[in-house]
Amino acid sequence: MGFHRKIRRAFAAVLAAATCVAFGLFAAACTDDTPPASSGGETYIVTVTPVAGAEITPDKYGAKEGETVTVTVEITDPEKYLETLTFNGEEGTQTNKNTFTWTMGAENVTVQVTLGTYSETLSDDFLSWETKVPDQIVPVAGGYEVPLRFEFDETVQSPAASSRTYVASSDQSVIPDDALALSFSGDGTFIDSGSVDIDVTKANEGVAYITLHIQDNSVSSKNATIVKRIEVVKAEEFEVTTWEETIEFDFSAVENDHDTFAVQILDFYDGILCQGMDWDGLQYTVEGIADDNYKIVRLSEGVRIEFAAADIERGTVTVTFDYVANHDYTLGALMPETDPDTPTEWAFLHLSGHTTAGGGYANNILHFTRAGVEISLDVDEA
Repeated sequence: MGFHRKIRRAFAAVLAAATCVAFGLFAAACTDDTPPASSGGETYIVTVTPVAGAEITPDKYGAKEGETVTVTVEITDPEKYLETLTFNGEEGTQTNKNTFTWTMGAENVTVQVTLGTYSETLSDDFLSWETKVPDQIVPVAGGYEVPLRFEFDETVQSPAASSRTYVASSDQSVIPDDALALSFSGDGTFIDSGSVDIDVTKANEGVAYITLHIQDNSVSSKNATIVKRIEVVKAEEFEVTTWEETIEFDFSAVENDHDTFAVQILDFYDGILCQGMDWDGLQYTVEGIADDNYKIVRLSEGVRIEFAAADIERGTVTVTFDYVANHDYTLGALMPETDPDTPTEWAFLHLSGHTTAGGGYANNILHFTRAGVEISLDVDEA
């Protein structure tokens, strides 16, 4: 028994000594600034500074010296865009629109992102959007193209399609670049206006900023950039601004041997800009017809108001209506070509208009620039 106790004591002493040596080596390894050769190098920390309006995601939160770190930035606020991404104050290498990389050094890294705020630029130097460019579009069934029209206030030589002249969207998930088509109007050498047409079949709900940059081909190489904010909405969310306007139609010069007349007010020219709008919700008030003996026929993007010639009280018919702000309208004064009791075909009478401050009728187009305007139009058979 004594011999066995000696063996057990000797074994315990050796085990204790081995444990002490192992612990000492471990402690030394933990306190040494130089990592053991078997560790593969020290891992440094990647820290992200949060910013409102973006999600910043590195592919790793720890990396060794010499390793590549990739950071993806997703903009969550449609009014914002990415200005810079830095790691410890140095700019990363941009590999695509929202991905950056850098090579890890022998230090911890802090990633910081700076966001800019989009803003509309309606005019710049010689280039400007027209006043009737829409703020909203609706991707209705069947599809159509919404024009964003622009114009020049000086002669511009036709630009060639290149990186110097382009149109782009801020958010490809809302309005992708391939939904945008750029065209110009002019004589082939010089241009005076143009359009950015949006294919709504490719649009999705949200907000996108459309940037148009034009540089002409002249020696001076003038250039300008304008930006338009476009919101893609459902039809039931589509909004327009309306102004109450008044038109007086004077039939005094028309021979009174006609039985029936009509006036027609259509936002037909710009109706494409208001796809999804509740046209029936627009109001029309008629004065000058005895006993309110008239009929309003709802048409696409407007109305035709029919009445008997004998019911025109003082030779004039006045219509006050909800005009869609800054749109172009077409007008008509009509009489039936066939049976006046059941008119199916209408002949246009001649209209001559007057232009006043805030709007008027010229070149067969009705246009107002502010609310509360009244104009008078003469009707004759010339």
